[in-house]
Amino acid sequence: MDKVRKRYWISNENWIFNLESMHDKMLAIGEELDDGTINGPVEILGHVADSSYDLEALKEECSDLLSAAKSRPLSEEEYANAREIVYWRAANRYLTCMAAGMCEHDAGQEFNGL
Repeated sequence: MDKVRKRYWISNENWIFNLESMHDKMLAIGEELDDGTINGPVEILGHVADSSYDLEALKEECSDLLSAAKSRPLSEEEYANAREIVYWRAANRYLTCMAAGMCEHDAGQEFNGL
């Protein structure tokens, strides 16, 4: 008998927001790499990038997961990938808040609802 594969609906709006936000963050990082505002290489979720071109696969993955999450349940693999992206994005915002001097309690609100 075939193994039943679990499927996961993403009903959490925070996940949807973070997938959209991650796509936008990759656009911003790509532009900063291209114009020299930041120096590469940078590593994001296992993707090493020296230019915006190097982030295309990650941007596409974010777009694909976002589209899937809005329209159908995700496979186990898709869900795991979405979770990794969502948590990376929240952790990145948390670190940005901490670096800007926000107290840890307030910065930790980035993880609420995940």
